[in-house]
Amino acid sequence: AGLHALHGAAAPGLAAVLLGLAGGAGAWVAGVGGPWPALAPHGLSPARLLLVRAAGSDAAWAAAQALRCPGFGGVVLAAPAPRDGLAAAAAEGGGIGLLLDPGEAEDGDWLVEGLAAGRLAHP
Repeated sequence: AGLHALHGAAAPGLAAVLLGLAGGAGAWVAGVGGPWPALAPHGLSPARLLLVRAAGSDAAWAAAQALRCPGFGGVVLAAPAPRDGLAAAAAEGGGIGLLLDPGEAEDGDWLVEGLAAGRLAHP
């Protein structure tokens, strides 16, 4: 539970996986330009997913309302937003909030980058 900021090229994919594991319904809030990753391969059922297209303060408001609702296990916000209100909303609802933040990482943020195929070494 709580609010976590994710940065990097692979952040939307990880957010989709975590949203699928969160339990309950999920919400993905993003602007017209996305990111809208392929969500079904990450374990997200369309039957329990709310997609919200909003920008600016409307996106932050929609994400905060979903975070306050205990029926949502997780909420992804793919838009810049102030963290304080979102963290409080996540604490109130008990779910996980994932902020896909294109800005600079702060202490405690996650940096998520993918590896090119074949780059994993096996013992």
